[in-house]
Amino acid sequence: MVKKPEPPKQPPEPSPEGMEGQFLQDPQIDDMQAETLSGDIRDVVLTRFRSIVVPWAMLSEEEQRDEIYGIEAMSADLVRRAVGLVSASKFPVINVTVGAYKVDKGCEIKLQTNASVANITRLAEHGKGSGVLVLAEAADYFGERAPAKPDKNQREMPFDAPEAP
Repeated sequence: MVKKPEPPKQPPEPSPEGMEGQFLQDPQIDDMQAETLSGDIRDVVLTRFRSIVVPWAMLSEEEQRDEIYGIEAMSADLVRRAVGLVSASKFPVINVTVGAYKVDKGCEIKLQTNASVANITRLAEHGKGSGVLVLAEAADYFGERAPAKPDKNQREMPFDAPEAP
């Protein structure tokens, strides 16, 4: 059996190839609103959990690891969207990756984003002109109280435990 590589410690960043929303199958997620944010996130998480057919305890360690990775990626996507939503304050938001920048007589910045219809529309509606670039790093909110771990395939046998009467 070929062993899959370990997932990265940090959830993946958005890429121009269209990763945004890859883990979110609910088309309503693009309609997240500040007033309903908690419920919107709940609905996405419930959709993910409802798609798991086999009970957690019946999944192999590798299958649990795959589910954990999928949930981490989904969480990262939700955080990016939520941070963008909250920081937007009714202004359009486009999640970008800051590429190269050059300081000469001013500062020239290259940005990358997904070529989604929503992003293209936001850029077209804004057009050329001035704007405000808020550098909020969504990864600052990727913390956790403890890492999620799959259950071991083989449970430990307590050989030293007293026998049951």
